[in-house]
Amino acid sequence: MPSLSSRLDHDVYQVVRRLEESTNDCKPFKTVSAAYSAIKTSNSSLSRQKKRPLEDALFRVLDVRKREQVQDESDDSEAEIDVDFETPETKGDERFLLNRQITKHWKVEPASMSQATSNGEQPAKKKRRVETEADEGNTVRATSEGAKEPKEAKTADGSKLQKKTPRGPLFDVETDIELRLGGLGATYEAILTKTRHALFADEHYEDPTKIGRHIHGLALTGPSFVGKKSYIRAIASHLNVPLINITRCFREQERVEKSLTEAFDTAVAAAPCIVYIKHIEQIMPKSGEASQNEQHQKAFDALQRQMERLAAQRTPVMCMVTATRQDDAYPALFGPDMIEKDYQLRVPNVKERHDILSHILHDNTVHNEVDLLDVARRMDGCVGGDIVMLAEGATTNAGLRLAAAKDVDLGRPSSDDQDPDTEGTRSILQPNPITLEDFNVALADYTPTLRKEGFTAIPNVTWDQVGGLASVRAQLRLSIVGPITQPELYAKFGLARAGGCLLWGPPGCGKTLIAQAVANEAQASFILINGPELLNKYVGESERAVRELFTRARSSTPCILFFDEFDSIASRRDSGGGQSGGGAGTRVVNALLTELDGARGRDGIYVIGTTNRPDMIDEAILRPGRLSKQLFLDLPTEAERVEILRTIYRNRHVGASDEELARLDDVARDARCGNFSGADLSGLHERAAEIALTRFLDKGHVEATGEIKIQDWEEALKVTKPSVAKPESFRKLMRAKQ
Repeated sequence: MPSLSSRLDHDVYQVVRRLEESTNDCKPFKTVSAAYSAIKTSNSSLSRQKKRPLEDALFRVLDVRKREQVQDESDDSEAEIDVDFETPETKGDERFLLNRQITKHWKVEPASMSQATSNGEQPAKKKRRVETEADEGNTVRATSEGAKEPKEAKTADGSKLQKKTPRGPLFDVETDIELRLGGLGATYEAILTKTRHALFADEHYEDPTKIGRHIHGLALTGPSFVGKKSYIRAIASHLNVPLINITRCFREQERVEKSLTEAFDTAVAAAPCIVYIKHIEQIMPKSGEASQNEQHQKAFDALQRQMERLAAQRTPVMCMVTATRQDDAYPALFGPDMIEKDYQLRVPNVKERHDILSHILHDNTVHNEVDLLDVARRMDGCVGGDIVMLAEGATTNAGLRLAAAKDVDLGRPSSDDQDPDTEGTRSILQPNPITLEDFNVALADYTPTLRKEGFTAIPNVTWDQVGGLASVRAQLRLSIVGPITQPELYAKFGLARAGGCLLWGPPGCGKTLIAQAVANEAQASFILINGPELLNKYVGESERAVRELFTRARSSTPCILFFDEFDSIASRRDSGGGQSGGGAGTRVVNALLTELDGARGRDGIYVIGTTNRPDMIDEAILRPGRLSKQLFLDLPTEAERVEILRTIYRNRHVGASDEELARLDDVARDARCGNFSGADLSGLHERAAEIALTRFLDKGHVEATGEIKIQDWEEALKVTKPSVAKPESFRKLMRAKQ
């Protein structure tokens, strides 16, 4: 009977053994839940036990059963390979009865052993061993005289005994790494400095304990393909230390403890070195996740013992783990003597993308017409892995052009085996330089990683597509665009803090269009958020969505967060309607306030919100340091209507004549356009264009000019009405806020 601590454990052990024989084909239960279900469906008295004590007892019992199974398998294996026994103190044929029972499956002739005694003497105790020769697969039987006779190992049915294949280590050791990376910034230098100090500082001190403790674990987090593993390999290359990847040690749950011990023994022997674990959030997910189970806890316990061992022995070994987000991993991983520092790898900016691209293509021939800096600008949303794939795609395209040119110039071999022109062959087979068209083809259908993770493509809206709103443009350029494009200049004047703006006014006045033009001019990462998508009825999920949103933004600074219909998520906490108290709306506002205050760092994150109802937004959001700039976008004036209508016409009618543009002045200044918003003017143009198209279709086969005549505008004005019912109410609210 195994050693179990309580009476309940003993009872559970007996019931589990009985259930294994009756309901589980004599196989041990693999999980606590399977054993628990079997007990609950049985007629055992244990089925009335409370769930928690019963599950705890099952956990201990299954652990004992697992050890028993391993011991049984070990005993069987030893019986096949190495059998030691002593001859019984009996005479005659009964003396070797035990021997015959053990060796009958090997077809051992007991007669050969009967010669061991003569004249009725009592045989001496002898040790008999069956040995396996690895090179021939034969067994060697030791006789009483000490001679060895080769004997082929066979099973009971006469077939050959299969030798077990020894298992190799579940970790990989990489030495003498040579790696060149581009786009390495301050984060890489910080990781390198921390690692160098942990691995080599003790060598320079007579008493290393006086310089304090070292950290033995750090994490690299960031979007997929951002280059976390490449950073680690680059650091190992820079410091010329071995890199031991122990990720596979966690794949076989029954061997985790043994595999980790072997891996860290190797690391200690090879110290100074780096130990690496990939995707730690998958190996040890946070508590409460559906994928989190007792095996993950065992894996954590095993890793914790090894990390504590490194700290206690002050071994120069650094354990580096990678994850997409720290919040997805088991929280206990991050603490003293475990993973003590988290470095978030940010998305490369234009300069860093250019550096990465230059390093990748340093051995390739690039055509003189290609401006790699311009190509890097077009790789918005791309991380290191994306840039590698795009560069390889462009190189492949160049190779395909070479193959196509070869087919065209050389042609197919003729029937009379005529040799192609030798000089032509030499010129065509020269390496083809990568052209701008090769990059264009590679970029055309490629989706950057950040697009897949919620980032929006930088809008292609420019200021040329925005009419009027001169004062609003100037303020946004000062508050948003300037700090992004000229950070050093703003820092000299003490304007280093990221800003935020709230655009409000009647519907259709161009609030969203303005925000898109700002993002385009700044060429910053852009995330579009529709307010309600952050709301979740489950407690804590809304706040988590806000935190993850700002975490994504921090990984790709400078970044513009654009909240459309901001009042839907930042409404007043005292407004009632389910928002007060502990409602999802209140929790979102609290989370937003925390992030806007920069408690977790807000450098490089700019927030733009739009709303039609600024009076519904919580006042705390609008305080200085948050969304302090509140820009009112009123209905356009008469002059602004002319500019807006001209802009609309010019963008939609390429090559419009001055006469056509001049015709728009009278239309925009018409009294019927008095309360038209920008959206109303766009609708007016669409209606006039439809009338002009109908007129063209009625005429039959006549060449289309696409021109909208004055009578078309007149007809459109008759049916187009302003969409803003009470514009004066917005102006009254504006005056109240001044």
